[in-house]
Amino acid sequence: MQKKRGGKGNWWLALGLSFIGAVLVIWFEAPMRLFLKGKSRIAPYPYSLSGGEDVSRTITSLEERIQKLPGEALDRAALSAAYLARARSSGANEDYEKAERLAKESLRSLPISNLGAKMTLARVAEARHEFKKAIGIAREVLSESRKSDALALLATSNLALGELNEASRAADTLVNDRPSLGNHSLRALVLTAQGRDAEAEYEFKRGIAAEDAGELAESTRTRCLLARFYLKRGRISEAEDLIHEALRISPGNHLALNLRGELELARGQFSSAEKYFFEAFSSSRQMIYFRNYGNAKKLKGNIAGAEQTWQEAEKILRKEIGSGGYGHRLELVQLLLDRGKQSDLVEALKLAVEESRNRQSADSLRVLARAEARAEKWKEAREHLLQIARTGIKDADSYALAAQVESALGNQGLAKFYSDYAKTINPHPIP
Repeated sequence: MQKKRGGKGNWWLALGLSFIGAVLVIWFEAPMRLFLKGKSRIAPYPYSLSGGEDVSRTITSLEERIQKLPGEALDRAALSAAYLARARSSGANEDYEKAERLAKESLRSLPISNLGAKMTLARVAEARHEFKKAIGIAREVLSESRKSDALALLATSNLALGELNEASRAADTLVNDRPSLGNHSLRALVLTAQGRDAEAEYEFKRGIAAEDAGELAESTRTRCLLARFYLKRGRISEAEDLIHEALRISPGNHLALNLRGELELARGQFSSAEKYFFEAFSSSRQMIYFRNYGNAKKLKGNIAGAEQTWQEAEKILRKEIGSGGYGHRLELVQLLLDRGKQSDLVEALKLAVEESRNRQSADSLRVLARAEARAEKWKEAREHLLQIARTGIKDADSYALAAQVESALGNQGLAKFYSDYAKTINPHPIP
């Protein structure tokens, strides 16, 4: 009998301890999750997070020097480069404009041996999607000096134009000259565009292995690019890990916040996605994030809120395009297609055709094919989707659209093949 009473007492004690344990787990779940998460499992940043360059402080310092020595051309070139760096980080058009003005002033004072000012003008042209102009300036710089920045611009601008062989040559030269974080990442982007995914992932990881202390912006950007690569292939857990690390390195980084929003969309968490897209837009004023914010509202069922967001975005886009804005024509096309109004379709198709004449990248061709499909120009859409496929790029969105096009043309077998292939590329597509 004594043994029975003892057993019963132990049972109640165990039950009580289990209850207390459950309460503690619930109470400390969030802090413990953060503690356990810590650094990235895939690509932990190995250096101190202090000591990165403060671009705004650099700008202030250079402006003070120029006030004392107003005729110093190289200081103006350095200041233009600083404004450019801040513009590329924040997306602020006014910083691009200051960078361009200062670079031109510097070149007027010192027209020779002033490659830094020329490269600033090339990068501003690229930001405006004047890719051929940017390439022309970069080649002029390379005729004077083997400058890494010029080679990098040749790679990025040719990539944007869809000139993959030219982009590949420049990226390969960069990595052979200097196997750095940024150069490996750039080659990874070119390899991705060519459909060489295994090699691209390897290049991203080589870049992270080669990173140096203090290059916080590049370290953040590379993790974001690799996270985007994983997201587009349905590798949600790996993408989340990298986004977490990018935000640990650079809290409030707009690219990482946008990717976090895309990740939440893939999970069907539309309210959370909406929050992250708005934070990304507030941080950078980049219109792609505002458009994503509107789409998240639509997916959540807030049609009126989505319409209001799109109207505001349209006003901003049209104003910037009208004033020689920074590559927003394709954004306007996608916004018009997202909104889904028949009255927008003629303009969307016209703009998409014009943009595809400017550049034949997979992105511009996909948007054109999407506009053609909406206009029921099925054969034209098929031709542009085949043009994308010939690059080799593994893009689930393009194959999903190809399935829709082939179905409309009555080719159900081919439509199923494309639909299944899209799912093998990305089993968790972003809506």
